[in-house]
Amino acid sequence: MTTSYDLGALKEPEDVGAVRDPRDIILPKPGFGSVLANRDFRLIWSAQVASQLADKFLMFALLILTYSISRASTHGAALFLAYTFPSVFLSPLAGVYADRHDKKRLMFFTNAIRGVLILLIPLSQLTPYFAHVTWHLLVITFLFAAVGQIFAPAEAASIPFIVGSEELMTATSMFTSTVIVTLLVAVPVSTLAVRFLGENSPYWIAAGLFLLAAWLIFLVKTDLHARTHQANHVDTDILYELREGIGYIAA
Repeated sequence: MTTSYDLGALKEPEDVGAVRDPRDIILPKPGFGSVLANRDFRLIWSAQVASQLADKFLMFALLILTYSISRASTHGAALFLAYTFPSVFLSPLAGVYADRHDKKRLMFFTNAIRGVLILLIPLSQLTPYFAHVTWHLLVITFLFAAVGQIFAPAEAASIPFIVGSEELMTATSMFTSTVIVTLLVAVPVSTLAVRFLGENSPYWIAAGLFLLAAWLIFLVKTDLHARTHQANHVDTDILYELREGIGYIAA
């Protein structure tokens, strides 16, 4: 009978004392702390937190304002349509555009522009005419959402520039989780803001958050220029990529 001390004799000669290939060792995936240690990732993620909170603040306040003016739920439905239409018609083109241009510049200007657009809402309420109509809110919402269609793909495409391939999944999941968490946090916080700071306070807070996000993006040092700066020879025909994007949505 073979004892435990004799098990080595059952191994093939080449297996005895063999050194494992380091590539066969599965290393633990980097955690959130690892990616947050990256300064530029931390800046872009903080900008995402600010912009996501601002976006939710705006929609909550707009729904309240639209209903208080019209007293009709159909105006709220029209507001949602104005918010979602740009994502349907502009997202394929916006994705291709963001992929080919400086993502830092795109994120900076889209945050700044959205902040300025939001300021038009409380300022318009100072005019007697706009205080009793809602069509201008639909126009501002549409423009706001259209600009946001450029920001989202620019933000997503910037992640591989600032983290390593082994951290990419962790970084992406962190951005996705942030969208969900800010949705849960923004509604109660904006409710408290309306109660204690006034009905126009969410607009001022949202505008400030977007301007803060723009400033955080401005501080990023990593080169986020178009992928043509990378050493690859992938077909970059814009019409080809646009057809691919439309085909993906249609599927």
